[in-house]
Amino acid sequence: TEDPVKIQVLLRIVAAISPGPYSVDVICSVDGTLVGGGTITLSGPPSQTTVYVNPKKYPAGTHNVVWVVDPNLEYNDNQLGNNKVSLQFTVSPPAPAFDFSIEATPGSQTVKAGQSATFTVNVMLVSGTAKSVVLSLTGNPADTTYSFSPNSGNPSFSSSLKITVGSSAPLGTYPMTVKGQAGSVEHSTTVELLIEKAKSASSISISVNPTTLKIDELVSVVGVLSPGTPTTVDVVYRRPDGVELTKHAATSATGSFSDSFTPDMEGPW
Repeated sequence: TEDPVKIQVLLRIVAAISPGPYSVDVICSVDGTLVGGGTITLSGPPSQTTVYVNPKKYPAGTHNVVWVVDPNLEYNDNQLGNNKVSLQFTVSPPAPAFDFSIEATPGSQTVKAGQSATFTVNVMLVSGTAKSVVLSLTGNPADTTYSFSPNSGNPSFSSSLKITVGSSAPLGTYPMTVKGQAGSVEHSTTVELLIEKAKSASSISISVNPTTLKIDELVSVVGVLSPGTPTTVDVVYRRPDGVELTKHAATSATGSFSDSFTPDMEGPW
């Protein structure tokens, strides 16, 4: 339907009683509607000319074209069978425009400074003939880098988006936009990156007092979690027969904790 159609016919004088010139009417109709024609002047045989209708667009479907010369029968033509010619042509619907969709999974990820996160980006063909779609990312925070593998392709395809978070990246939640672009066609989707404080190495020191005691006497346990933070430490007492008892000791802001326990069995604890 987007293509203009030029319809033409060859008009030839087959026989005449004089050299002419002859003025002959010729008309063209498509699906019964007059679309062109006029009066053509020709001399006697073997004169011929091409008559055409200015190019125009037609709706989708099959169309019938009919050319008629001397439609009003002005000439004494005893072979009217060759005064008319017809044909058909077919117009197909326009090709669908190229379009695609884009999505990323998971929608959100949490990482700590110094680590990386990976998202899967799916680019799907919606219509038309596939064209190369180039991927890009905006909204990523400072001290982060990203890469797509691959960074472009013809839909449908998948790409792996890797975001590497530097040790000095600011903590917080960052919505980021993943965009796919192919010429003037572009679509985007949003993913979220939550950057948390990086873990630091920790250690626990512990001591008991006294180290030797009798059944039903109290033993005191003290310790320090470093670096200090308010949390809970599991203190596990293992009897000589292997049975374990776990108690939970809260730490202070400086990491110190304590507990007390009364053993009920002889032997090494």
